[in-house]
Amino acid sequence: MKKLKKIPVQIYLDPEQQRIIGHLSKTSGKSKAAIIRACISNFIASLPLEKDPALNIMNLGASGKKDIAEKHDDYLVSLENSGDYMGRNTLFVDTGAWYALADRSDQNHHEAVEIYPKLLSGYLPLKTTNLIIAETYILIRRGIGYQAAIAFLENIASSPRVVKIYSDSILEETAESVLRQYQDQDFSYTDAVSFVVMKQYAITEAFSFDKHFVTAGFTLIP
Repeated sequence: MKKLKKIPVQIYLDPEQQRIIGHLSKTSGKSKAAIIRACISNFIASLPLEKDPALNIMNLGASGKKDIAEKHDDYLVSLENSGDYMGRNTLFVDTGAWYALADRSDQNHHEAVEIYPKLLSGYLPLKTTNLIIAETYILIRRGIGYQAAIAFLENIASSPRVVKIYSDSILEETAESVLRQYQDQDFSYTDAVSFVVMKQYAITEAFSFDKHFVTAGFTLIP
């Protein structure tokens, strides 16, 4: 599997900071870059959880439907057919979980809202994909409304605890192999990409209400 390429960044350190990082590198056997990356991760983890924009995804509105989080694939297919389809451990977040957080009408809303702050603070970071964000936007846009859908996008983009992974040709080629492997399952294309991303990042748990993740060998939370 292709490794994600690190981006070179130039930073300026005080002489004392340079001395400390050099000492840490020598005593730990880690590179200076690895130590700086660890410091950034620890800084993000120390940020006040209550100020994280990702918490604002909860209670964006109410669609009046109770089962979209659990059956989001069916709803998306319905929209498409209708023509309206427009390290600490990490945790993967699926479409259904994002939607359940947003929609007060959903039958999984209470359970999702209850556990979400613990997940947001206990896993660093939460990982999702651009395909899942796209699916969730569609569902929120149709179920709750435009303002709620835009608020969802903005809060995801603003959160330092949520990482959005972009699908590419390599991920999708592997995902298509997954779809061929599981011919007896009704996995969506987004499902298959999600599974590949989880394996790439060695993620074993998904915040989701979709049993497809269990079929693919992952553990559901809650």
